[in-house]
Amino acid sequence: MSKSRLIGVDLFRAIAAFAVIVIHAGGALLESNPPQDVTPLQVLMQFCRFAVPFYLAASFYLTVGKLLAAPQQFGLKAFLVSRTQRLVIPYAIWSGIYFAIRFAKAAPSSSATAQLLQDPLFLILLGGSAIHLYFLPLLISGSLLVPLLKPLATFLKPLRNRVVLLLVSMAIYESIFATGNAFNLGVNCLEVPHGCSVAFVPFWEQFGLTMQQPIVRVASPLVAWCLRGWLYICASAVLHHPSVQRRLSNLNASHALLWGGVFILATLGGELEWFKVIYFPLSVYELGVSYGLLLSGIALSRSLQFHHRIVALGNASFGIYLVHYLILVVYAALATKGSLGSSAVQFPILWTLVLASLTYLTSWGITLGLNRQPLLRRLLFGG
Repeated sequence: MSKSRLIGVDLFRAIAAFAVIVIHAGGALLESNPPQDVTPLQVLMQFCRFAVPFYLAASFYLTVGKLLAAPQQFGLKAFLVSRTQRLVIPYAIWSGIYFAIRFAKAAPSSSATAQLLQDPLFLILLGGSAIHLYFLPLLISGSLLVPLLKPLATFLKPLRNRVVLLLVSMAIYESIFATGNAFNLGVNCLEVPHGCSVAFVPFWEQFGLTMQQPIVRVASPLVAWCLRGWLYICASAVLHHPSVQRRLSNLNASHALLWGGVFILATLGGELEWFKVIYFPLSVYELGVSYGLLLSGIALSRSLQFHHRIVALGNASFGIYLVHYLILVVYAALATKGSLGSSAVQFPILWTLVLASLTYLTSWGITLGLNRQPLLRRLLFGG
């Protein structure tokens, strides 16, 4: 296990889980004290946005590798069963948990209950019961395209074909942003009906259609998620070409620094784009931060000694991601009240890191406890 496991990737999975919590912790503090201008906390939050792209890259790298290594042995039924067990069931259960909590809070008020239930497709299919759950239908949607690589196996034998496919997917992905048709997670979802988890809004408006129509409501984000997933599938296919794999087998600690530099440069470009300083292609940003970090993790795995705590953190990262929002809202409510709230306004980055650290450690402890029960581990975390 210690020889084959990508322990560097486990380490970055654990770091990515913390980065997600930093974003949500910072958002909780900014919500209570909205800034008038760009703040250092917003810069930190933007830096941490590498987390979801990295999770996508790591997931698709492993999944695509299994298919391309033995396309004739790939079974669609077994793949769909695996995705259902690992993603669909945990998504359904955690959506139910978060929805039940929100419904219990809204129940005393009929108007609040009506607001909560105004967009049921958003709640059921698009991760609307909690802000972070959209990642699961995003990953599920993208995963549905992985089987397309099997009939393309012959076409994908030359490396140049894989590179061309990647470039085309980057161009398509970039074009939906340039035309204003990109996926938008949204804010104030209860106050703006059908205004969250939307995509291709300008496109549908040309035909007089809106997100009020169920087919449009569901199909739009699903198509956007599939296009995003296909970008990572194509990038992973390039990395799994035999000639590229031979190079990756020679990665070492110095290469980890090189790919870490790619991650930093892409992050800087993303920061400049986010704050409208210069244009930086989002597809380049996502591939740069995700695969820069992934390849750095693979390189580190050649030199890092096996350590069970790093592996345990890597394994627990998915559970931490799912659990953390339950814990964060409690800690955030305490941190934004009274004298603590005043201190949080004065030192927002410090309080964000403290809040994120407490949430991370608590979520890790809860995940470890739940993982000790085999049935709960399968149902809640797909393990």
